[in-house]
Amino acid sequence: MATALPILEIQDHGADLARKTVFIKLHLGLLGNSRKVSSSQVEVDADKELIRVAKTLLDSPELQAIRTLDGDVRRFLYDTCLPFEVGIHLLPLAARGRSGCFGGGQKCVVYGRGKRKGLLQVLAMPC
Repeated sequence: MATALPILEIQDHGADLARKTVFIKLHLGLLGNSRKVSSSQVEVDADKELIRVAKTLLDSPELQAIRTLDGDVRRFLYDTCLPFEVGIHLLPLAARGRSGCFGGGQKCVVYGRGKRKGLLQVLAMPC
């Protein structure tokens, strides 16, 4: 005796997700601004094995502004977007006009990109 199989309705959820989101691919990279200092270069009365010293290479307000801007954009993406893969975020279309970061949605990333580029140009100028 054969039993009837239930009819399954198959939906393509991937296509639905693509219609309801904007894909944002973003890589934020910045040079390191500190280096370790050898403990042999430090004169102290304490055990040198217990001493950890690092030096800051650049004391630059532009570099700090870039770090802050990157943090703001990253925080907006983590709070608003759906995680997908490393560096790729899915921004729901419903969130495009929502306020946050610098006016919301895609404007946040676009504004951040323009402002970051300007700060990098100032940072790269010779003294």
